[in-house]
Amino acid sequence: MKVTPEIAVKFTKITNCFMLIWQPKNKYKKYLFEFLWWFCVIDAFFVLLTLIGAIIKYSSDTLIAMKTAIFMSGVVNFLIKISITKINRQYNHEISMKLDFYLKTANKNQRIILQNYVDKSWFFHAYMTWSYYIASILFLIGPLFLPQKLPNDAVYPFSTEPLLTFTIIYAQDILVGFQISAGLVLDCQAALYLWFSGALFEILALEINNIKNYKQLKDYVKKHHDLILFTEKIIKTVSGIAFTTISMTIIGIVLGSIILASNQPATVKLQFTVLVLSASINILVCARAADNLIVTSSDVMVNSLYNFPWYKLSTDAKKIIQIMMQRTQKPITISLSGFVGSLSYQYYASFVSTAVSYFTTLRIMLEL
Repeated sequence: MKVTPEIAVKFTKITNCFMLIWQPKNKYKKYLFEFLWWFCVIDAFFVLLTLIGAIIKYSSDTLIAMKTAIFMSGVVNFLIKISITKINRQYNHEISMKLDFYLKTANKNQRIILQNYVDKSWFFHAYMTWSYYIASILFLIGPLFLPQKLPNDAVYPFSTEPLLTFTIIYAQDILVGFQISAGLVLDCQAALYLWFSGALFEILALEINNIKNYKQLKDYVKKHHDLILFTEKIIKTVSGIAFTTISMTIIGIVLGSIILASNQPATVKLQFTVLVLSASINILVCARAADNLIVTSSDVMVNSLYNFPWYKLSTDAKKIIQIMMQRTQKPITISLSGFVGSLSYQYYASFVSTAVSYFTTLRIMLEL
């Protein structure tokens, strides 16, 4: 089965349905949409409080406390990201509209480039998406095979023994479990926007060969300027998501490493090994797309300008080309000054290296 750009976009939107990103146009559906948004937030916040209670109650049991803390970090991740998507709802709408319109109007050459981007990213995105949701399903059906009544060790201020209460609590856990997965899958949505922007820069770089006169050059400069502004909107929607992912990943790795470095059964260590590896790979979802954007917005554009026979143009046209060359020397990056450097393969490699060093140090300290 060939995965087209349209299929990739639709799959990403469907798997992010729990994040309630796209508000409907119908007035009454908007009210329902807002009600669902607040219901999901309040529900997740309530579960968060019960998890805090569990950490307090089981503070002497390292395993239960760490498992609960990791589950709690997933809830916090969801709450932060669903809030970010609400704040950036207008930007998300504009980006989504442009993406859908572009797919409908793209010519043959443009679609070839878009398809190339889908081919090199869809499998990894699909794998990460399904792994998150399957992990939640396995977690939620845990009580069917384990000596526990509910999926987590949350502490409630009332008895969960009555059937109705138990059913409601279990349903709540199911909802929150999928919300946690959606909070992780949202990175695929962010990466989709970054891949799209990178593809637009690559397409624009090729279009320079169609320039024949000064007017076409001015139009080209305007397209480049508009693309930069559009990409800045994408950066605004993505940066908060990326920072949240990195922060929650650090927490997950730290907590997971404590279990791995301590004296725990092999089965427990295996579970947390999978958790730590999954958390580490999660950052790569956006890092790959961000690294591609760095290359296409700078190196690819600069090379196309250098290879263009600009020396045949008028003096005014040459000045414009020189200005564009200077402008494209600085790549478009995702960064939060003082917190996160430019998100890229280099940053990801540095992150993994630091995590390994931390784990090694922690293990030595616990063995002393």
